[in-house]
Parts: sequence; structure tokens; C-alpha cells
Amino acid sequence: MLQNSTLLAHAVGTGKTYAMITTAMEQRRLGLARKPMIVVQNATLEQFARSFKRLYPTARILVPNAKQRDAKNRNRTMSRIATGDWDAVIVPQSFINMLPDDPERERAYIRNEIKEMEAAKIDAAAQGGKKSPKAADLQRAIDRLKDRLQNIAARKVDDVLTFEQLGVDSLFVDEAHEYKKLQFTTKMESIKGLDVSASKRGFSMMMKARWVQEKNQGRNVTFATGTPVSNTIAEAWTMMRYLRPDVLKDYAMEKFDSFAGTFGETVTQLEMTAGGTWKPVTRFAKYTNGPELIAAWRTVADVVTPEEIN
Repeated sequence: MLQNSTLLAHAVGTGKTYAMITTAMEQRRLGLARKPMIVVQNATLEQFARSFKRLYPTARILVPNAKQRDAKNRNRTMSRIATGDWDAVIVPQSFINMLPDDPERERAYIRNEIKEMEAAKIDAAAQGGKKSPKAADLQRAIDRLKDRLQNIAARKVDDVLTFEQLGVDSLFVDEAHEYKKLQFTTKMESIKGLDVSASKRGFSMMMKARWVQEKNQGRNVTFATGTPVSNTIAEAWTMMRYLRPDVLKDYAMEKFDSFAGTFGETVTQLEMTAGGTWKPVTRFAKYTNGPELIAAWRTVADVVTPEEIN
């Protein structure tokens, strides 16, 4: 965690909380970070703060209460975060989801996504014709992103600080599976169970993670979750995309289709529909190239299972 952005794929009760707290303080001690921010679930905010004080009784931590986090006082709290010398700032997920990102960075990110989708659309049209369903789906996704660009340009700019202005240079996210919905392009949308939809909080978390990494040579972002992969292989790729885009580049897996083609195998079978008819359904059936997948995954993730803990 001191050397690279990392996923703590630790089961419940195996020490994720203490690992993040001690890493934040070590980053401060070693000069690797000046202002770590730890994002936790709303229900565990006070418990996390108590654990921090148990380990480091003299630490200067900021834990905004409910009043300090409401719309009326949010900007004042953000000013305290920006101007204070804190060993750590601990905030709930609901608070960081409301922190705005730099509009210029948002626009640049979305324009790049549009560029990639337009290239994928041209490829889909070349393979399936101008009326290709895949090309039509991509065009709808492009239109949504263009609408988002217009909304960013047209929205009223409030007099509030953005995340980039807070001085946060290390980011820890507990229960990070809450942010696993990131939009991506793929030719495999027909595969059952593969979710390519995006969430606003996932997009915003990507913006925040990238900002921290850009300022720290790719370091200082830590995600923690006991369920990094709960549905499909896409979730493993998404976690790697958040934390170690350099690893995906080294393995030539920056695109999901390359990742899935290398490590996943699909099977098409007839399944009965709700109306009692049969139709072919394609699903990911199993992982392939297991040792190579584990090697790539272990480059990003530290895995601890209940069986490994005494």
C-alpha cells in the first residue's frame, strides 16, 4: 500500500480497518502523503473513528458530524478540510458522493470516452453493417455522454470547493464494491449478467482516484472490500481499472474484451423464457488461464480469507 495503489480483498474481520489506518499514518510519517482521506460506510463512521483513536490516541483527525455534512454547512466543512493539517479526514460515502469534481477534468474524461466509443461504433458498423444493433447501442451511449457534457457546461456553478482543491493526496475507500459500476465499451453486451451500465458515483470516484494517482506517480489509492467479485469477471477488471491501469496496459488488457477473451470462456445454451419458449443465452461459464489471471490479480490485490486468520 505504500508502494502502489492496492485492493485489500480481505474477508470480514481480517483487519482491513487497522491496515488502512496504519498505512495512512505511515504515509504521513514517511512524507508520502500530507492529507489522507478515508471513505467509509455511513453506518461505520463513528466505529472507524474510534478504531483510529485506539491505535493513535494523539492523532489529529477530522470526522464531520451529520450537521457539518448537510447542504447548509458542507462548504464550511470542505474549507476546514482544505485548510487544516489533519493526520486523516474520515468521511462517509454519502459525503464524498456529493463532493464535486473539477468540471474541466470531467469534460476531458468524457470527451476521451466519446472518442473511444466512436471508434468502437465504426468497428461495429464495419462488422455488422450500418444497422448493427451494437452500433446503435454505442450511438445511444455516445448521445448520453454528449448530453452529460452539455449539462456540465450549462449547470450553475456554485461557490464551492472541488475535490481537487481540498489537498487530499491519499484516498482510502472502504466497502469499495459500492463503486464497481463503471461504463465501458464491449462487443460482448449480449452476454447474460454482464452489466455495462454506469453510476454517477462510480464516475466521480474514478475522477477522484485518478486525481490522487496523477499527483503521486500512481500511488496512494487503496480500495477495501470483502466482495471484490460477486457477479462477473467484469468486476475484477473494473477494480484493476480503478487501481492499476498500468498493470492492465502491461498485460495488454486496457479494453475489457481483451481481458475477457484472455481469462473468460463463454458458453451458449438454450434456456426457457418466462413465456415458456426457448432461446439461446450466452454466459461466462468459467475462467481460463488461471495462473496468469491470479498473477495479474495478485499484482493489484492483497487477498486474505477467513481460513488464513487464526
